[in-house]
Amino acid sequence: MARIRSRRLEASSLLEVVVAMVITMTVFGIGTMTYLNVMRAAFSGRQARAVLLLNEAAIRARDDRKFFNEVTEAGDLRIVRKADLYHGLAGLYLLAYVVEDSTGRQLAAKRILVNADE
Repeated sequence: MARIRSRRLEASSLLEVVVAMVITMTVFGIGTMTYLNVMRAAFSGRQARAVLLLNEAAIRARDDRKFFNEVTEAGDLRIVRKADLYHGLAGLYLLAYVVEDSTGRQLAAKRILVNADE
């Protein structure tokens, strides 16, 4: 019969395994947090639509000479316009626009100064 040669394999100690697991879990944790932050901060299609609606509303208000507070609905988004005199100056208005979703979360905001005398 043939003889079987056996060699002794060197194994890792328990401490080395634990250290390797801690390093691996730390790297995965940092990677997961980075991924979630990027996904949360990403410019979504919904935010792009909100910015587009905001710009259209601002142009329309300036051209139509509408300098009063108003809330309009655009599908599932709400456009809130607040008009105030700019530092009490007659004929100069500060229009503040905010686009909110159905839960009240702000998607976009814009402020413009409009001269009512022009």
